[in-house]
Amino acid sequence: MNKHSKSIMFFALMQGFYWAACVTFNVFLVFYLETLHIPSSQIGLLLTAGMVVGVTSQYFWGYLCDYLNGIKKVISLCIIGTVMAVWSLSTVQNYHAILIIYIIFMLFQPVIPSLIDTWIIQLSKSSRKNYSKLRGIGSLTFAVMSSFFGVLVEKYFYNAMAIGFTVFNVLLFITVILSEDIAKDPKDTNREKEPKQRPAVLFTNIKFTAFLLGVTLILIPNSFITSYMFYIAESVNGSAREMGLTFGLAAILEIPLFLMFERIIKRISLEKLLIIGSVFLIGRIFQLMFITTPSEMYVNALFHGAGFPLLISCLRNYVPTIVPKSLTVTGQAVAGAFAAGVPYIIATSLGGSIIQNYSLTSCYIIFSLLGCLALIPFVYLSLTSAKSESTITSLKDQSIS
Repeated sequence: MNKHSKSIMFFALMQGFYWAACVTFNVFLVFYLETLHIPSSQIGLLLTAGMVVGVTSQYFWGYLCDYLNGIKKVISLCIIGTVMAVWSLSTVQNYHAILIIYIIFMLFQPVIPSLIDTWIIQLSKSSRKNYSKLRGIGSLTFAVMSSFFGVLVEKYFYNAMAIGFTVFNVLLFITVILSEDIAKDPKDTNREKEPKQRPAVLFTNIKFTAFLLGVTLILIPNSFITSYMFYIAESVNGSAREMGLTFGLAAILEIPLFLMFERIIKRISLEKLLIIGSVFLIGRIFQLMFITTPSEMYVNALFHGAGFPLLISCLRNYVPTIVPKSLTVTGQAVAGAFAAGVPYIIATSLGGSIIQNYSLTSCYIIFSLLGCLALIPFVYLSLTSAKSESTITSLKDQSIS
């Protein structure tokens, strides 16, 4: 097996092991907390507090990777931290103890997918070209695990979650250790020559800040659905099994667009794809207003499968084009925080309170409106890109004449 094929194989395993681990713990965490009779408002507070730590820690981990000019050591440390936290959580049932341990867990876990994705994008041109396909493998693994793991959680509760999470993270750790770090790529000489810059530089970039705003707004509804799927399923007499099947179907439907993404961007710009993906995700939250049976939850997965892979693939490919090379990992980590972290904080903090004091329908209306606002910065980026392309074409025509 040549060097390229070996790297692709390891990246495929990383995606599979990470997303399988997410199913075992992240997907069913709210279900587990409900079995401990923790009120929805306190669950919302726990999820929000954890993600606040997760978002702020990503800046540190990303900058540490750029400073060390490598990713392996940071991911390995984060994997160890998450496994220790998950097993510590199994020993307590007091809400405040659970809160503290979950915060420690979120100090390490949210940055792992961002670092894996960045690793793929940066290692070589060939691995970057295969990013969407590799991410599709993660979706497939997520789908397979979701299709049956809900049954295990209903039967064995936290033991299934903790053991499953540990097994897949041990496999992930081994794969990371055996993989080639970005600093070892002999073709990547520009990173050494370019001076280090402060992370604050990123936020002086208008395109980058507009992109972060749009990503945050459009993924608030998605984060709400992911975090509170238990309540959505319960409102139509669904179970943990049906909740898992919905997540599994959504993940399966992501795969085709992940596989076709390289062909799609040859015809449609990244900025336009952001708008298209956003429309489907707005449709996802809007559709929930009309569901009355568990089977209609599966229809909701169609909107996710059409919108989410476009958005995530655009995120990973768009960020390197608008940030300094010396801050590529930091930029990807920040984008990951705004894609998974900030929306999660807003969705969980608002969602728990609105569900307890008003209704799920109120959540659907509010989050639909927030999703619609995301179209504003994405349209701005599309218009700016079109104007830049027009200017470049004009200059080329003048130089030829």
